Amino acid sequence: MRFARGEYLMFVDSDDAITNTALEELYTIAKKFDADVIHCEKFYRAQDNIKIDKPNLKIVSNMKDFVSTPALMPENIIERIVYFSMLKFDWSTWLNFIRRDFVMKNNLEFPDYKVCEDAIFAIFCLCLAKKIVRVPNVAYIYRARDDSATQFALLSAEEKLNRWGDFFLRGIPLIDKFMNKLATFKDHAEYKYAVYNLLMDTQSAPILNAYAQIPAFRFEKWIRTKIETIENGSALTAFLFSRANLCNLRMIQQQNFIRQQQQQIQQLQEQLQKLKLDTDA
Repeated sequence: MRFARGEYLMFVDSDDAITNTALEELYTIAKKFDADVIHCEKFYRAQDNIKIDKPNLKIVSNMKDFVSTPALMPENIIERIVYFSMLKFDWSTWLNFIRRDFVMKNNLEFPDYKVCEDAIFAIFCLCLAKKIVRVPNVAYIYRARDDSATQFALLSAEEKLNRWGDFFLRGIPLIDKFMNKLATFKDHAEYKYAVYNLLMDTQSAPILNAYAQIPAFRFEKWIRTKIETIENGSALTAFLFSRANLCNLRMIQQQNFIRQQQQQIQQLQEQLQKLKLDTDA
């Protein structure tokens, strides 16, 4: 971003693509609205190693609500955070077309984490941008790679903890520090926790997966060791990992409930089979 010289920035992963008219479409809308951020709500999904043409592209979205024409988001930060917490703003960086001056003036950077760094960047943009425009334009082509799931499955429990734990232990306190500087959140801390709850709900699966693979005392030791290295983050991270523990307990309860239901179904099937045999006799 520092080396770029264009008026706007667009981010494209090395294995993805954009449509032939993507830049023209988004730039035209950005100039019309004098926008800091243009946010695309949908994108094309293509299978890996398949030629990028219309028959092989499917329009998808990670969101629950859409606009049919370009529309300004509310300027009120709280309303924007509500949008974010309700999954009406996808934090994937490659769905955004961003004014470079806005990024430079606010010293925006991506934190050095292996996962979820784009979620933090999106929150910075939501809170600092004067004008954000949601658009229905489908400009990005995302390639679904089969090896991503395979690579995740090969990660050890410790590697999963270190990757996603790094985000929760360092990334969430970074968001907290940023939000605490804004007057909006001093009297409305509940909206900060709405964001943290969303991130926990959407990103805690690898943590819970790792938790299920290692003894609880090792998990707790890992947390305590990590928290000791974080400045002013222990209270928040303790809250977040208590949430992770609650999620895990809830998952265990659901599994037990399913197991009980399966046992009842099996018993009913056995009773039906017995009645059938008695009737035949």
